[in-house]
Amino acid sequence: MDNKLKNNRVLVVDDEPKNVKLLQVRLKSVGYDVSTAVDGQEGFEVAQEVKPAIIVSDLMMPKVDGIEFLKNIRADESLKEVGFILLTARDTHESTVEGLSVGADDYITKPFDTEELFARIRTNIRVSNLQEEIREKNLLLQEKIDELERKDKKIQDDLDTARELQQALLPTDLPEVKSVKFGIKYEPTDKVGGDMYDIFEIDKNNIGILISDVLGHGVHAAYLSAMARMAVINNERYYFSPALLLQTVNEQICSNINTKCCINMFYLVLNTKSGKILFSEGCHSNAFIFRKTSSNLEQLSSDDPSGDSDAYAEKDANLASGDKLILLSNGAANCFVKNGDKDLPGNIGEIIKSNEDIAIQELVDKLYTEATTSTDDENKNGEDTTILGIEKQ
Repeated sequence: MDNKLKNNRVLVVDDEPKNVKLLQVRLKSVGYDVSTAVDGQEGFEVAQEVKPAIIVSDLMMPKVDGIEFLKNIRADESLKEVGFILLTARDTHESTVEGLSVGADDYITKPFDTEELFARIRTNIRVSNLQEEIREKNLLLQEKIDELERKDKKIQDDLDTARELQQALLPTDLPEVKSVKFGIKYEPTDKVGGDMYDIFEIDKNNIGILISDVLGHGVHAAYLSAMARMAVINNERYYFSPALLLQTVNEQICSNINTKCCINMFYLVLNTKSGKILFSEGCHSNAFIFRKTSSNLEQLSSDDPSGDSDAYAEKDANLASGDKLILLSNGAANCFVKNGDKDLPGNIGEIIKSNEDIAIQELVDKLYTEATTSTDDENKNGEDTTILGIEKQ
């Protein structure tokens, strides 16, 4: 017998005492644990108690014969996988076929060769033990899957909470200004993202507009983006100095995360009466003005920062009546780079020119639709998408 077998219990069921005794002695002599019964009824009761690895049962028995015994075994949830060998007479072919059809694993005819029977018992017990091992491993696997599902649910619940918190940082009530209209589209790739924007009133004549984009998405990007948003709020004394504001915000964030960094940010101050814009950028050049009178698209850009304290520069521009200012996060801008074509202003300009008479929110929605439906697969990089639009009345 294979000593590595986990379960080596054999149940012998036969109404002939000499057959039972012979098998019991021989099986025990080679190391098997043996239980016995005299018919199918007693055999079923013993099987429920000892949970054998295999049952060797005579076919013809009083009370409950081998076929009914086998049916009872296969109907019992705790015993249905137990190996079952039928002992049959030579003239019981139909019964043998019936036994195999209702779930017998093997059969052997009487008078049987003891060595042949033992070989079949060994084989069936190995199979039974392997099946049991597989069931146990499947149970362990299912436990791991259930555990991972519980952890995943917790992560998803935490992400839902993080999304709610991030959404709470976004502006809900925009400044009400007769001379300026706004359009906004914000779509994170995951439940939380690295994009952030804000539009806020500085005083009765000036509005601050911010768009920021942290590389990547998910919790880490959302955390840095939220830090940038709070840093802007806490430095209102610099609202009229875009370069100084961005420089201060970037330095404060870098000092908190102990690394040198540069968050993509664009901040401008818009005078709602005169239309004058004062702006600065950090790693960002996705700002455009569409001129109503000439139908031209101008790209707003200040010097790119190198990380030094004096790297942020300020520039100014003017919005005339009917002009539209479009700000894009990097994820949104990358969507307009088609098939290797790097003409970002040209691609955006074509869309704006074709829709220059629609309201600013409709234009922003149109840009978003074009960005997300016409992007080639190479540029679908899973970035968050934010588009802000400002129209001077």
